[in-house]
Amino acid sequence: MKKQQGLSLIEVVIAMALFTAAIVVLSQSYVGAMLCLEAVKADDPRLADMRFIEDTLYDVTAREEIKPSGDIQTLGSGRVRFSTDVEETEFDDVLKVTLVLEFLEKRDDPKQAHWEEVRYLYRPEWTDADQRKAALEKKREAWEALCASRTRT
Repeated sequence: MKKQQGLSLIEVVIAMALFTAAIVVLSQSYVGAMLCLEAVKADDPRLADMRFIEDTLYDVTAREEIKPSGDIQTLGSGRVRFSTDVEETEFDDVLKVTLVLEFLEKRDDPKQAHWEEVRYLYRPEWTDADQRKAALEKKREAWEALCASRTRT
C-alpha cells in the first residue's frame, strides 16, 4: 500500500474554494463598514466643523504661526474657542499638538461642549534646519560609536 505524501488535487481545490469564499465575505463586510463610517462622518456637522478648525490651525508653514488660542466661527457649531499646545517629542520633526475646543453655542448635551484631542504631527518645515542638522549629526556619532564598540567585541 502506498503512503500518501501530500494533499490530493481535489483537496487543494476545495481548500482554495473555501478560502476564496471567506475572503469575498470578509472584504464585502469591510467595504460595507467603511461606507457606513463615512456616511456617519459626512452627516455629523460637528465633525465637519472640527476638521475645518484643524485644517485652519495646522495649515501654516512655521510653528510660530500657530495661534495659541482664539475664537473661530464655524458653519454648524457657531463660535468655538480653541487653545493649542505644541510640544517637542523625542523624534525629529514630530510634534505633539494638543487642541482643546470649547463650543460656545448652547448644546443639548453638555458633554459635547468640550473637545480635547492630542495629535502627533510630522512637520519637518516646523523645525529649525540647524537644530535638525545638529540632532542628525549627534545621532550619527552615537550610531558610529555603537558600531565601533560592536566590532571591537
